[in-house]
Amino acid sequence: MISTGPCEAAVQDILSGLPSDSTAMGQYLLSALKFYESHPCLPHIAREIGMILISRISPDEFTRFCLEFGSPETLLTPLIFDFTGHVEDRLFDQAAQLLPYLLPFGERLWPEFSTEEYRSFRDLIEYTYYMTECRPERNIIILPFPGTNILYRYGQYLSGIRKGEEAVNVLQRARHQSPVHAGILGELVSLLIHGKRTAEAIPILTRSFKTAWIKEDLALAFRNQGFLFSLQEDDEAAITCFLMAETWEESPEGREELKLISERNGGFDPEYYNREGQEILAKRGVPSGPDPIIISLLTTIAENYLEENNLLKAREYLIRAGQLMMSDELEDRIMMIERRLEDGGIF
Repeated sequence: MISTGPCEAAVQDILSGLPSDSTAMGQYLLSALKFYESHPCLPHIAREIGMILISRISPDEFTRFCLEFGSPETLLTPLIFDFTGHVEDRLFDQAAQLLPYLLPFGERLWPEFSTEEYRSFRDLIEYTYYMTECRPERNIIILPFPGTNILYRYGQYLSGIRKGEEAVNVLQRARHQSPVHAGILGELVSLLIHGKRTAEAIPILTRSFKTAWIKEDLALAFRNQGFLFSLQEDDEAAITCFLMAETWEESPEGREELKLISERNGGFDPEYYNREGQEILAKRGVPSGPDPIIISLLTTIAENYLEENNLLKAREYLIRAGQLMMSDELEDRIMMIERRLEDGGIF
C-alpha cells in the first residue's frame, strides 16, 4: 500500500496548473487522470479531481467527463463513499447535493434479454454464491457494481428522509441487478416489515440470512427477524434475535426495540437467552449464526488466493469468516499468513 505523501504531492502538482476556464479545466483534469491511470495513487487523485469537478461543473458535464474518461467507477467510487457517509450520519442535505452527479449512473437502462442475465456483484463471493447456489440457467453478463451501489445507497437515503415507498421501488431495482447482496436485501426487508408487508418480506429475509458474508449484514438480518417476531407478538423469539444481532453489530434502533419489548414484559433474563437462544430460534426455523455455505465459500476463496501466493487477499477473506464466527482454526490461519507477510516486509 502506497503512503498518502507521494499521492498528495501528485495532487498538489495537478492543482498548481489548474486552468480557470471550465472547458480547459475539464481537458486538463482528463489528461491528468489518464496520465495516472495505472498509478497506485489513482484512487487518491480521482477523489480530489471528483471533488473539484462537482464544485465547478454541472451534473450533465460531470456525466460526460466520466464517460469520456472511460472508467466512470474510478470517479464514482469516492463520491459514493462520501454520499454513504452523509446518509449514515443523517446529513441528508449534504447527501442531496451529490445525488445529481450520481443518479445518472444509478438510473442507467438495465439490459434485459431472454438469452442472457445481466447482473452486478460487489465481491467475488457474491458472484461465486450466485453461480454455485442459484445456478442461473442463462448466460451471465456482469456489469460494473458502482451503478447498482448508487441505487442501494439512494434507497437508504430515501428511507432516511422517510420516503419509504420510493425507497422500496429503488431497492427492488437494486435487488434485481444484484440478487444476493445481503445489504440490499436487508434494507428492503426492513422497509417491507415496517410497512406491514410481511408476506413479501419473509422470502427475502430468508435469502438475506443465507447470503450475509459481512457481519453488519448478518446483524441486520437478525434485527429484521426480531422486528418480524415483534409484529407477530412472539416476544421471546424477538428478544433472542435482537440479542443475537448485537453479536455482530451494535444498533441504537435494535436496542430501542429490545428496550420496548423488555418493558412490556417486565424485563428479561440475559442468562436464559444465552442458554436457550439457539433452541428458541431452531424451533422457529431461524439460524443462529452465519450460513455454513458462506463460511465454506469464504475459506475456499482464501485457500485459492493462498495457492496463488496472494497473501493479502487470503487474509482478507479469512478475516471476513472470522468476523462471522469464532474459530481458533481461523485465528491460527490468519496469524500464519500475517507471519508470512511480516517475513516478506509487507506488514
